[in-house]
Amino acid sequence: MSKYFFIVLLLSVLAGCHKQEGQRLGLNMVSVDGMRNDDTGKFDSFFQFSHYITLETTDSSLIGKAKKIKMYDGKIYVLDGKDDKIVVFDSIGNYIRQYAHLGQGPGEYVGLGDFDIKGDTLYLMGEFDGYVLKYDLTDRYCGRERIPKAEGLLVLSNGDYALNLGLGRADNGSGKSYNSYVVCREGELLYQDIPFNKNIQGKAYSFGEGYNAFYHYKDSIFTFFPFNDTIYVVNPKDGVLNPYLSVALNKQKIELSMSASKALKLAKELTPSIFAFYKWDNYMCCSFYYADNPRRYLIFSKDGSILFCGSFNLDKYKLPIRMVAYETDQTSVQMLSLVYPEEMLFLYKKYGSNSKLLDKIASGMGEESNPVLLFYDFKLQDKK
Repeated sequence: MSKYFFIVLLLSVLAGCHKQEGQRLGLNMVSVDGMRNDDTGKFDSFFQFSHYITLETTDSSLIGKAKKIKMYDGKIYVLDGKDDKIVVFDSIGNYIRQYAHLGQGPGEYVGLGDFDIKGDTLYLMGEFDGYVLKYDLTDRYCGRERIPKAEGLLVLSNGDYALNLGLGRADNGSGKSYNSYVVCREGELLYQDIPFNKNIQGKAYSFGEGYNAFYHYKDSIFTFFPFNDTIYVVNPKDGVLNPYLSVALNKQKIELSMSASKALKLAKELTPSIFAFYKWDNYMCCSFYYADNPRRYLIFSKDGSILFCGSFNLDKYKLPIRMVAYETDQTSVQMLSLVYPEEMLFLYKKYGSNSKLLDKIASGMGEESNPVLLFYDFKLQDKK
């Protein structure tokens, strides 16, 4: 695996550059000299603890795996990837309700892959069955629409569906597409993009907890794809993509015309793509996996200056750092660290007497408690 990577920044990020919708934009390449491994203690020079939310634990609200987190209209929606349901909490973590429709009957899904909310409508994307189910927020079924089987769902402003397909499904059905992204309406494809080598279709990969296929920041929406290493801006009206920046984690790339043997070899060897992406005005942060090592984080400014590249472990309060992306309808975005009880209780036994904050959070937790959401402000976001 290469120990060199590049950051490519979109020239139009720098100020006032306008292009026609759908037109590909030129990229400016800024190189980074080697894979840095900065001191993990630098976390507190970039982030400042803000607050935490303990999600209430009941028989109905218990979360096995927080696959996706969305803040909407003062509520916290958590997709439980273990039990295929959405659990809803208020802004301070009190349980409100759940949406659970696992099954094979009308209005039900075999597995829950993703969800989105627009207005008073909840859109549930089946993981295996190729449908979007529509419910109102009182949980009344409103119908379904056929879509390609996908990894991520975004409902556009005109009601069309933008779908992140990843590397597609490993099946022998007809109508195979070797593109990672489509926009569709009532089952009809309107736009497709991001072609990949057909030999790696359906290649298994995992993003773990808190992965969002689409990331919102103010009026912008971003998405990214496995083995692509480029983040794209999604036009919220028609779903057309424009490249925004690229974090090339590997020297070698899986080319479209590459042979099956070589493509599959590289797919096995290459590090998975970006796991989480944050943006704060002039600064950005990406989280990714590197070989068998813990998650790494890359913090840089829009002019390409690298501020940090390495792993984070604990903050100054001995709280664990596990950065995940989340969706929010707020204009101000804080970094989120998602922590499960076993991690918190382990650290409580080790450091509890030396950290009043750790003691306060963990002392009321049990081994079967829901995860804790830790929020941090990015210290540099107001500096120009």
